[in-house]
Amino acid sequence: MRSRTPSRSGRVLAAAAVAAALGDGAFAPPAAAQAPVPVDVVHPAAHLITANGEELYGELTIVFGDDFAEGEHDVTADFSLAPDTGVVYWANNDPQYGGCGPDATTGLLSCEAADADRTVDFSYMYTADPGAATGVHPYTITIAVDGETVLVVDEEMEVVAPDTEFPYLHSDVSYEGVDPGEFAEVRPEFLQDQPLPADTAAVVVSAFGADYLPQGLVAPQDDWDNCMDDHGALVCAITDFDDAEGTVFTFTDRIRYEVAATAPGPLQVCGCSYSVFPIDAESLESWFGEPTWEGSGDVLGLQSVADPESEFLDPSSGAIDIRNEKQTYDLAVEGGTFKGGKGDEVTLTVPVENLGPAQAPTFMDGPGSYAVVGVLPDGADFVAVTPPEDGWHCEEGASDFLNGSLPEVDEDEIDFACLFYSTNPGTVLKWKLTVEITDDKSSDKGYVQVVTLGDEDYPGELDGDLRNNTAELRIAGDGPKLPKTGVATAWFVVAASIAVLSGLALAVGARRRA
Repeated sequence: MRSRTPSRSGRVLAAAAVAAALGDGAFAPPAAAQAPVPVDVVHPAAHLITANGEELYGELTIVFGDDFAEGEHDVTADFSLAPDTGVVYWANNDPQYGGCGPDATTGLLSCEAADADRTVDFSYMYTADPGAATGVHPYTITIAVDGETVLVVDEEMEVVAPDTEFPYLHSDVSYEGVDPGEFAEVRPEFLQDQPLPADTAAVVVSAFGADYLPQGLVAPQDDWDNCMDDHGALVCAITDFDDAEGTVFTFTDRIRYEVAATAPGPLQVCGCSYSVFPIDAESLESWFGEPTWEGSGDVLGLQSVADPESEFLDPSSGAIDIRNEKQTYDLAVEGGTFKGGKGDEVTLTVPVENLGPAQAPTFMDGPGSYAVVGVLPDGADFVAVTPPEDGWHCEEGASDFLNGSLPEVDEDEIDFACLFYSTNPGTVLKWKLTVEITDDKSSDKGYVQVVTLGDEDYPGELDGDLRNNTAELRIAGDGPKLPKTGVATAWFVVAASIAVLSGLALAVGARRRA
């Protein structure tokens, strides 16, 4: 939509344009004028307005030169644009400006400043009423000093019909408790608030997926011949429609929004929207090609609603909110032992698996919605951590992304943090954690942990088992050395044990024979 209301900041540009026009002779002072003539006129009001009753602010600034004695002249400005065009003026009650109002007899705008300063500022209010005559309306502003006309400004006012790109007002709908893998049957009401454009060839219905995160957890189904899938949105062209301003419509059938079988919950899986709007024949051909559904009984259409129950709000779209039933994911992490001697750099694989049954989707706009964090045991210094895929975010020390998480993380305690976006049931992600062992005798324990970013409100407690979100990290040195005779001694102990057991078996056998 174009802006209909001029701002006062537009005065400078308007003044420059008017000054140029004065130089070109667009403003014509009468030849016999003896009173001071303005050196500049600034009229930055809108010259293109919509016939919708919107109240607009206008102003007129008249600047005189040094030959104008301040406080000794009366200045007037009379507008010739007749009210029968549908353009209506009235006074602006701002005490700093004003000075204008409609003539009681003619309705024409007239402005007056008694004992005027060298710069005269007039202001007024105006509108184009619904039903105003569209087109370009020429008019003049006649400026006079002490009743003597000194300048006539030629102007034009163009009135355009209201924008009917979105003649329907949409309602919002919501659905609760939809099971994973099941459908929400969406059928909103919408009000035709304006007549359709004369060149309307079809009414389009667009039903979109989630407008924001999380996405991909619902999908509108393409069940009709006059509809198509457009990058996850359902788009339908209705060529058999009624132009009935003031009528509430709905769809002839319900649009099925399928909730993914692996969607976690309870969650707003669909912060979605829909839109109903007209298109012309050129757009119909461009979007849908030649209609092939004429005569088909399997089309989505519109039907009127006898007893509407909705509130109609937005001309561009309506909201579709869908919340599903409870289903959790289960993120689990495995720790391990750094094996090596003092001074060794050792790499440990840290696997994270989603045990399901739900997926862990993307909830955040940043570099991840989940994090693997770790606190190293004493005797191990952080060297590096390598994520499963290039470009995934990892950093040493505290992370600004961990302002909130489930389970909660002490940011100042951790030695590293790695973020990831999402993971499906059964997926195993592996990080490579490298440390330098500084004390191979250390018995201290560190830990590695997988967390969901956010809190109980968003995204909510969706990890079904937090007991397996944390695992230990330990250090094991090269271990105690066996003496050189250790292997022979061990074999001697084994042989002696076998002999004892054999003797016991012989004794038992002899006793049985006796």
